[in-house]
Amino acid sequence: MTKSVLRSAFIVGTILFSLAFLALSLDSLAQVPARTNESNLTPQVAAGKRAWQAHDCIGCHTILGNGAYYAPDLTKVTVRRTPEFVAGWLKNPGGQMPNQHLTNQEVADLVAFLQWVAEIDTNNWPPAPIGVEVGAAKPPVPTAATPVPEKISATGAALFRSKGCTACHGSSGQGTSSAPSLKGVTSKYDADYLTRWLRNPSTVKPGTAMPNLPLKDEEIAALIEFLKTVR
Repeated sequence: MTKSVLRSAFIVGTILFSLAFLALSLDSLAQVPARTNESNLTPQVAAGKRAWQAHDCIGCHTILGNGAYYAPDLTKVTVRRTPEFVAGWLKNPGGQMPNQHLTNQEVADLVAFLQWVAEIDTNNWPPAPIGVEVGAAKPPVPTAATPVPEKISATGAALFRSKGCTACHGSSGQGTSSAPSLKGVTSKYDADYLTRWLRNPSTVKPGTAMPNLPLKDEEIAALIEFLKTVR
């Protein structure tokens, strides 16, 4: 193959790839208004974003893939929880979340911001845990409103011992130098977050030292019920 042929192939290839890149870029830009939920970006949503920044919520929480991993991801929090629940939690949080003493207006603005974020087309990000098909119904998890027989909690206590959780978290979940205390963990994290964590910790917090235990859904539910008793 002569130099002139190679030069022509290079020039044609460069032009074709440049045109393809341009077309894909224009297509992506055309999808931005719909995928970013731009039409619902109100002044109240903007005020909620400012409140989010002012109170450094991202220092503990993750949203749209950004932030810390000390507290649950809030990208879809208003899908998992009602706006009324979120507002009540922001006004008077439980667990280890500090009370920011938010005004009623700040609470309303933050809820509006979180609702807007939840409606953004994130292309299924954060990803679903391994073993859960994207778009599939989530397995049922226990909630505070769902009475659970005491025997399920007893089963969870047995699993806590048999799965070796005591080696790191202590015999009663009090914590050790290897892993944190589990006291009040169900007040800090909801059942959905704990379910994802127990199913595959590394999908929630990449690089975590917590091992991935091959737990069944019913075992996860039982462990969560047991964790409710760790005080």
